[in-house]
Parts: sequence; structure tokens; C-alpha cells
Amino acid sequence: MNTVRKPERHSTLGAMRILTLDTVPAGTWPYQSAAPRGGAEVRHFPLLRGTVDVLPEGLDALLVMSDLQGVAPHALRDGAVALLGEVLADTLAELGEYGDLPLPANTGVVLAGDLYSDETATVRGASGDVRAVWSAFATHYRWVAGVAGNHDTFGSAREQQRFRRQPGVYLLDGEVVELDGLR
Repeated sequence: MNTVRKPERHSTLGAMRILTLDTVPAGTWPYQSAAPRGGAEVRHFPLLRGTVDVLPEGLDALLVMSDLQGVAPHALRDGAVALLGEVLADTLAELGEYGDLPLPANTGVVLAGDLYSDETATVRGASGDVRAVWSAFATHYRWVAGVAGNHDTFGSAREQQRFRRQPGVYLLDGEVVELDGLR
């Protein structure tokens, strides 16, 4: 039997420490990614649950992700291929609504870059627009914050500025934000 320690609640937080991180995934999702010697290969994205020492009042969980460089069929698009991050945003939010994960409205998301793959998942190091991934998370979750990776673009300079003004989106580039008491 696994027991999960509920984190303490504090109105102001210092450093957050990870106390546990499961080694066995709570679930996995298949996706295609560029293979090292060309072509595409099927990989599995693992959902690893962990506990931290403190979370602010009103925030039940954090999703922390990076290197989602792949594509997968998207159930909400009749199986059409989408960026892995878009698929995960919608799928994980649905699991939260069903009670299998914390509610999206009480969950923050940290995206640490490299979220792009070309639609065939055959080009290693491909670069492209990842606004759809960020927007998918922002649609469901309390907020999404993070940085762009070296494979991520956000449209033209004007489009990037407009994107940064989107409610609940905190695309950081040298800035610091405090969200729900987390810095």
C-alpha cells in the first residue's frame, strides 16, 4: 500500500523540496519522436507522482514538464496528430475532472521548454511554434509558467507579445513571477 503525505500549507513559502518521486509511472502515453538515426520511434511518456514539503493554500498540485518533443493522436481532434504537450494538457485535465489527478483549477503547470516536434516526428532538433501547447495548458489549469526551449518559437515578435498578455500564461525570459506564493 502506498501512502502519500499531504504537504503542509503555508501562506508564504521558501524553497520547495521534493520529498518523493515514484519510480514506477502512474500511467504512460505512447507518442512518436524522432529516432537518433532517422525516422520516428514510439516512446512512452511516463506520469510520475511525487510529493513536496510545502504547497501554498489553494494549490493542490504542480505539473512539471519539459522535453515533450513528440506527436500523438489527439482524441479531441478525431485522432489527428497534435503536439504531445497539447494531448497531455487535455488528457491530464480530463483525469483531474474524473478524480484520478488533482483538479486542474487547483493545479499549476511549469513548462521547461523543448515542446516542439515536426508533425512527422522524423526531424531531430526541429524548431517551431509551441503556443498551442501553452494555450492548451492555460485553458484547463490555474496558471502555466515557464521558459522557452531552444526548439520553441512563439510566432512573430508581435504575436509573442500578444501571447504573453494571455491570462494565466507566464512565459519567462529573465523575469521572476510569484504565483500562489510560489516564486
